[in-house]
Amino acid sequence: MPENSHRAVFPFEVSSISLFLPGEASVPFQFRDFLVSFRFFDAHGVELPPTVCSAPVTEAFNEPFVYLKESGVEGVFLETNMTRFNPYIKAVDLTVHPWKSKNLSVLELITDSIYAHAVTAESKESLVWKVAQ
Repeated sequence: MPENSHRAVFPFEVSSISLFLPGEASVPFQFRDFLVSFRFFDAHGVELPPTVCSAPVTEAFNEPFVYLKESGVEGVFLETNMTRFNPYIKAVDLTVHPWKSKNLSVLELITDSIYAHAVTAESKESLVWKVAQ
């Protein structure tokens, strides 16, 4: 797995996730400077097709993606839109890509600081998960 990638394995099946960086991880970038692409896995570790996800698929990587954008929420530096899954997922590989920006130090900071806000498939409870463990 590339250095700018991490796998998050959740303790339950997940119906949706959004990504965020906490406010203390302040990093200088603009909307569309970086994006995150996804690969999804079921409870048996089988990779699921990109069509299980509500996010668009980028032609550059042939994977679903979201752009990182600044947040309007106090204490949250950036966030993504909620991404929904059908069928539900158990694990996700997240890869942060430079898009308009080529600043590798910011790329590394984002990759090491990103969190997932996951919603359980059954109970709709939520869990905040640090992706880089």
